[in-house]
Amino acid sequence: EGKLKALVSIHGLEAGKGGELSHDETTIISGALDLTEKTTQEAMTPIESTFSLAVNSKLDCLSL
Repeated sequence: EGKLKALVSIHGLEAGKGGELSHDETTIISGALDLTEKTTQEAMTPIESTFSLAVNSKLDCLSL
């Protein structure tokens, strides 16, 4: 896994320079690889940091 992360990191440095992976793609791949090392507590959003909206309400800047 360490070698794969290093390879993705190298591709990330080349993003936008004609490489086959974009910066966003390397970020997503790196994040997915990091998930194997995270606990559920680290991956989840604390309940006190969440909110809910009524099913018919509009999601806009004001509601965020």
